[in-house]
Amino acid sequence: GKCSVATLAVMRWLSTGIRSLVTWLVGAIVTVVCAVIVIMIALVNDTSPWIERVIRFWSRVWIFVSGTRLEIEGRGHVDPSQSYVVVSNHISTLDIMTCFLAVRIPIRYLAKKELFRVPVLAQGMRAVGFAIAEIVHEVRGARRRAVGDEAGRRLEPAHRIAQLRAEHDPGEDEQVLRPLAR
Repeated sequence: GKCSVATLAVMRWLSTGIRSLVTWLVGAIVTVVCAVIVIMIALVNDTSPWIERVIRFWSRVWIFVSGTRLEIEGRGHVDPSQSYVVVSNHISTLDIMTCFLAVRIPIRYLAKKELFRVPVLAQGMRAVGFAIAEIVHEVRGARRRAVGDEAGRRLEPAHRIAQLRAEHDPGEDEQVLRPLAR
Protein backbone atom coordinates (compact mmCIF):
# COMPACT_ATOMS: atom_id res chain seq x y z
CA GLY A 1 0.00 0.00 0.00
CA LYS A 2 0.58 3.62 0.41
CA CYS A 3 2.96 5.22 2.87
CA SER A 4 1.74 8.05 5.02
CA VAL A 5 3.37 11.49 4.82
CA ALA A 6 4.84 10.92 8.30
CA THR A 7 6.35 7.59 7.24
CA LEU A 8 7.91 9.20 4.15
CA ALA A 9 9.31 12.03 6.29
CA VAL A 10 10.87 9.55 8.74
CA MET A 11 12.34 7.52 5.87
CA ARG A 12 13.83 10.67 4.32
CA TRP A 13 15.24 11.75 7.71
CA LEU A 14 16.80 8.30 8.23
CA SER A 15 18.20 8.29 4.69
CA THR A 16 19.78 11.72 5.19
CA GLY A 17 21.14 10.71 8.60
CA ILE A 18 22.67 7.51 7.27
CA ARG A 19 24.22 9.35 4.31
CA SER A 20 25.66 11.99 6.67
CA LEU A 21 27.06 9.30 8.96
CA VAL A 22 28.66 7.44 6.04
CA THR A 23 30.02 10.73 4.63
CA TRP A 24 31.66 11.70 7.93
CA LEU A 25 32.98 8.20 8.57
CA VAL A 26 34.52 7.79 5.11
CA GLY A 27 35.60 11.45 5.14
CA ALA A 28 37.43 11.02 8.45
CA ILE A 29 39.20 7.89 7.25
CA VAL A 30 40.24 9.40 3.90
CA THR A 31 41.38 12.57 5.71
CA VAL A 32 43.71 10.63 8.00
CA VAL A 33 45.06 8.47 5.17
CA CYS A 34 45.61 11.45 2.84
CA ALA A 35 47.17 13.53 5.64
CA VAL A 36 49.71 10.79 6.30
CA ILE A 37 50.46 10.54 2.57
CA VAL A 38 51.02 14.31 2.14
CA ILE A 39 53.18 14.40 5.27
CA MET A 40 55.40 11.69 3.78
CA ILE A 41 55.53 13.40 0.38
CA ALA A 42 56.30 16.80 1.95
CA LEU A 43 59.18 15.32 3.93
CA VAL A 44 60.82 14.45 0.62
CA ASN A 45 59.63 17.41 -1.49
CA ASP A 46 57.19 19.98 -0.07
CA THR A 47 56.44 21.34 -3.56
CA SER A 48 55.77 17.97 -5.20
CA PRO A 49 52.83 17.95 -7.63
CA TRP A 50 51.76 14.72 -5.92
CA ILE A 51 50.56 16.78 -2.97
CA GLU A 52 47.99 18.47 -5.23
CA ARG A 53 46.92 15.10 -6.62
CA VAL A 54 46.35 13.72 -3.12
CA ILE A 55 44.39 16.85 -2.13
CA ARG A 56 42.17 16.55 -5.21
CA PHE A 57 41.64 12.82 -4.56
CA TRP A 58 40.67 13.62 -0.95
CA SER A 59 38.24 16.26 -2.20
CA ARG A 60 36.67 13.97 -4.82
CA VAL A 61 36.07 11.25 -2.21
CA TRP A 62 34.28 13.69 0.13
CA ILE A 63 32.15 15.12 -2.72
CA PHE A 64 31.29 11.66 -4.09
CA VAL A 65 30.43 10.05 -0.77
CA SER A 66 28.27 13.00 0.26
CA GLY A 67 26.20 12.64 -2.91
CA THR A 68 26.98 16.20 -3.94
CA ARG A 69 26.96 17.08 -7.61
CA LEU A 70 29.59 19.67 -8.46
CA GLU A 71 28.96 22.02 -11.38
CA ILE A 72 31.86 24.31 -12.28
CA GLU A 73 31.54 27.42 -14.43
CA GLY A 74 34.25 29.88 -15.41
CA ARG A 75 37.26 27.66 -14.76
CA GLY A 76 38.88 29.12 -17.88
CA HIS A 77 39.10 32.55 -16.19
CA VAL A 78 41.76 31.26 -13.80
CA ASP A 79 45.28 31.69 -15.14
CA PRO A 80 47.58 29.10 -13.48
CA SER A 81 50.56 31.43 -13.89
CA GLN A 82 48.93 34.05 -11.65
CA SER A 83 48.42 34.20 -7.87
CA TYR A 84 44.93 34.49 -6.40
CA VAL A 85 43.10 34.92 -3.15
CA VAL A 86 40.11 32.58 -3.23
CA VAL A 87 37.24 33.60 -0.96
CA SER A 88 34.45 31.19 -0.09
CA ASN A 89 31.29 32.02 1.80
CA HIS A 90 31.66 28.72 3.72
CA ILE A 91 28.08 27.52 3.31
CA SER A 92 29.01 23.96 4.20
CA THR A 93 31.84 21.71 5.25
CA LEU A 94 32.26 20.80 1.58
CA ASP A 95 33.31 24.32 0.51
CA ILE A 96 36.95 23.43 1.07
CA MET A 97 36.73 20.36 -1.15
CA THR A 98 34.68 22.27 -3.72
CA CYS A 99 37.33 24.98 -4.06
CA PHE A 100 40.13 22.42 -4.37
CA LEU A 101 38.29 20.77 -7.28
CA ALA A 102 36.96 23.90 -8.98
CA VAL A 103 40.15 25.95 -9.06
CA ARG A 104 42.93 24.04 -10.79
CA ILE A 105 45.72 25.87 -9.00
CA PRO A 106 47.33 25.04 -5.65
CA ILE A 107 45.19 26.50 -2.86
CA ARG A 108 46.28 26.95 0.73
CA TYR A 109 43.76 27.90 3.37
CA LEU A 110 43.59 29.84 6.56
CA ALA A 111 42.43 27.30 9.14
CA LYS A 112 41.26 28.08 12.63
CA LYS A 113 43.87 27.31 15.22
CA GLU A 114 41.68 24.67 16.89
CA LEU A 115 42.13 22.43 13.82
CA PHE A 116 45.89 22.53 14.38
CA ARG A 117 45.30 20.71 17.69
CA VAL A 118 43.98 17.60 15.89
CA PRO A 119 46.76 15.01 15.56
CA VAL A 120 47.66 13.99 11.99
CA LEU A 121 45.31 16.64 10.54
CA ALA A 122 47.54 19.38 11.99
CA GLN A 123 50.71 17.82 10.60
CA GLY A 124 49.03 17.35 7.22
CA MET A 125 47.84 20.97 7.08
CA ARG A 126 51.31 22.21 8.06
CA ALA A 127 52.94 19.92 5.47
CA VAL A 128 50.91 21.45 2.64
CA GLY A 129 51.25 25.04 3.88
CA PHE A 130 47.97 25.97 5.58
CA ALA A 131 48.17 29.13 7.68
CA ILE A 132 46.80 29.40 11.22
CA ALA A 133 44.00 31.93 11.74
CA GLU A 134 42.82 32.90 15.16
CA ILE A 135 39.10 33.54 15.33
CA VAL A 136 38.45 36.56 17.52
CA HIS A 137 34.97 37.09 18.90
CA GLU A 138 34.13 40.76 19.32
CA VAL A 139 32.51 41.91 22.54
CA ARG A 140 29.56 43.54 20.82
CA GLY A 141 27.74 41.63 18.10
CA ALA A 142 28.35 38.17 16.71
CA ARG A 143 30.93 39.18 14.10
CA ARG A 144 34.16 37.21 13.86
CA ARG A 145 37.39 38.03 12.08
CA ALA A 146 40.40 35.95 11.13
CA VAL A 147 43.74 37.40 12.13
CA GLY A 148 47.33 36.26 12.17
CA ASP A 149 50.80 37.40 11.13
CA GLU A 150 51.42 34.09 9.37
CA ALA A 151 48.31 34.59 7.21
CA GLY A 152 49.48 38.05 6.15
CA ARG A 153 52.90 36.74 5.15
CA ARG A 154 51.38 33.90 3.10
CA LEU A 155 48.94 36.20 1.29
CA GLU A 156 51.53 38.91 0.51
CA PRO A 157 52.61 37.46 -2.88
CA ALA A 158 49.04 37.39 -4.19
CA HIS A 159 48.67 40.17 -6.72
CA ARG A 160 45.33 39.30 -8.31
CA ILE A 161 42.10 38.48 -6.56
CA ALA A 162 39.52 36.02 -7.87
CA GLN A 163 36.39 35.60 -5.83
CA LEU A 164 34.20 32.57 -6.23
CA ARG A 165 30.90 31.83 -4.60
CA ALA A 166 29.69 28.34 -3.79
CA GLU A 167 25.92 28.22 -3.88
CA HIS A 168 23.99 25.43 -2.26
CA ASP A 169 20.28 24.98 -2.82
CA PRO A 170 18.98 23.15 0.25
CA GLY A 171 16.46 21.38 -1.98
CA GLU A 172 19.18 19.78 -4.07
CA ASP A 173 22.52 18.15 -3.33
CA GLU A 174 24.63 20.33 -5.56
CA GLN A 175 27.33 22.94 -5.19
CA VAL A 176 27.77 25.54 -7.93
CA LEU A 177 30.91 27.65 -8.11
CA ARG A 178 30.55 30.91 -10.05
CA PRO A 179 32.68 34.04 -10.36
CA LEU A 180 31.39 36.99 -8.34
CA ALA A 181 30.68 40.22 -10.21
CA ARG A 182 33.46 42.77 -9.70
